[in-house]
Amino acid sequence: MSRRVHRVALFSVTASLHIKGTSALMLWRGLTQVTILVFQTAAMLTGQYGLPHVLFISSLPQHASLSLLLVSNSLWLP
Repeated sequence: MSRRVHRVALFSVTASLHIKGTSALMLWRGLTQVTILVFQTAAMLTGQYGLPHVLFISSLPQHASLSLLLVSNSLWLP
């Protein structure tokens, strides 16, 4: 009875994980910077956190706007 052993190059797995981790980190940093900009601009324009964040969110690419919306909604004060 023979068994086949599937070998995966450790380098390719490590490189793939590194690229995914780097991409996620870059996305997180970008969203953090945009979220800070949204809050600063909203506070400056209205004196409170209100309508201007909608304008920033709608101007972002579709996939980024959903992520930013989720992040910003979790930070709103009641």
